[in-house]
Amino acid sequence: MFALNRLFVASFIAVSLLFCMRGYAAEEFTSEEFLKWDEDIRRSYIQTTMITANLIAQDNDVDQSKCIIDWYNADRREREDLIYGLMEKHSQFHPVAVIIAVFEKQCGSFKYR
Repeated sequence: MFALNRLFVASFIAVSLLFCMRGYAAEEFTSEEFLKWDEDIRRSYIQTTMITANLIAQDNDVDQSKCIIDWYNADRREREDLIYGLMEKHSQFHPVAVIIAVFEKQCGSFKYR
């Protein structure tokens, strides 16, 4: 059952990335371009990145995983505005790099072992 749940979550993320998250891994993609997207798409992108980061943390540091979810869900709008503000300051970086940096600042490094 556990493996089935993991498979479902992984499938959901894969589909989201393929169909909803244009440019997710494109190297030339920048925060400047990301900030031009519609609000709903930006929010979905941040949430997908958060889910991915949470899954990685769940397998390595349960406290970090809980921190990411609790921090983001405490006030989603405020958290997203913080991320957008940092993307404006660091517009040359890939949006995922900015989002992960925010999560690391709030909940610790993703470097394990």
